[in-house]
Amino acid sequence: MKIEVNPHGVRGLFRCRSLCQPCGKEAAILRQGGRPPSARRAPDYGKSGRVLQAGIPVVCFDRKTSADYTAFIGGNNVEAGLIVGQYIASMVRGKGNGDPQKNSNAKGKKPLVMEITGLLSSTPALERHRGFEQAMKSLPEVEYVCRKSDWSSDASCRIVTELIDSLRRYDSGRLDNTFVFCHNDGMATGVYKAVVE
Repeated sequence: MKIEVNPHGVRGLFRCRSLCQPCGKEAAILRQGGRPPSARRAPDYGKSGRVLQAGIPVVCFDRKTSADYTAFIGGNNVEAGLIVGQYIASMVRGKGNGDPQKNSNAKGKKPLVMEITGLLSSTPALERHRGFEQAMKSLPEVEYVCRKSDWSSDASCRIVTELIDSLRRYDSGRLDNTFVFCHNDGMATGVYKAVVE
């Protein structure tokens, strides 16, 4: 894909041309603040109407918007969150490891499930949260906690370090009976760092 400076004078837009696209059409990719799109900032979709009126297709990638656009490319994030929740449910209910006794600690406390979200101003985070929360509502045998975060590895590392420290002090039996769901791979690396340190 070749990215070019926007020739149409609309601030905050790229023009991209796919080198393998047989029709050779151009499409606008929205960006904000003079920088490429970022997972930490919502793109500025306010000018998509002007771009469409200029005959340029607007393609929204990964983030949905209420503004006008030609096409959306992205996954079903509600389903993704639901599938992760169902997987955790299978583990908690003993289907994942074949031994339901391993899913309750000696004191009979519920397993702890923590969700660490991305920025809830983005549709991927909102939808993943919606699907995961739906799965957790059908899983009364767990204690579900949701922590809002910012997509970063450092923030998820801090959140899980605090969780581990708290469990060690007050409820060490739950350390081996805790599940964490992060909204992206970078956040998961932060969780991994917190666990191994």
